[in-house]
Amino acid sequence: MPLAEAGTRPPAARNTPSRPRYALERRLATVIGLLAAIQAGSLPAACRKSPHPIARFEAQDNEVRETGAGLIWERCSAGEHWQTGRCDGTIRLMSLAEARRYAAQRGSGWRLPTLDELSGLVDDRCQSPAIDTRIFPNVRAREEGRSSYWTDTPFEAIDTMNYVVDFMTGEVDARSTGFPLGVRLVREVSGK
Repeated sequence: MPLAEAGTRPPAARNTPSRPRYALERRLATVIGLLAAIQAGSLPAACRKSPHPIARFEAQDNEVRETGAGLIWERCSAGEHWQTGRCDGTIRLMSLAEARRYAAQRGSGWRLPTLDELSGLVDDRCQSPAIDTRIFPNVRAREEGRSSYWTDTPFEAIDTMNYVVDFMTGEVDARSTGFPLGVRLVREVSGK
């Protein structure tokens, strides 16, 4: 049954109610409603496809090693902490200057990622959010339906802006450095 006809019955069936058909229509309407809610960002969506055949990430507690890239990511956003198999706390939104200070205070080589590094976390198998939430949980729509995170890559055309990655859509944008956004830190694998 085409989606445009969901919730309607063909003319021949209008006068002869069929419980199984109504049940199917109700289930279809529920699925369509859930898909609309996921698309709108009000429900978290997981990746639609099976895990990548080559393990790209190795997650252990609050750290995720990106195999092949020589990087270790904080699994939780700034403001959250890994506890009992999930990220707890509240995501802390920061200006770019605050994000840089936060990274410096964390020590041990933690820093803001470059545009190439952060945009590399976008997973085209996933939608709303466009990141694998099994690896990086709690990515949710915030400002204007977005979930933007800072990079340390300046926007060349305007020196008061830096590139950001929106993990709801996977898009790259530029924002004024005073705008409060999410922060996900990265560091090099020791000895690399």
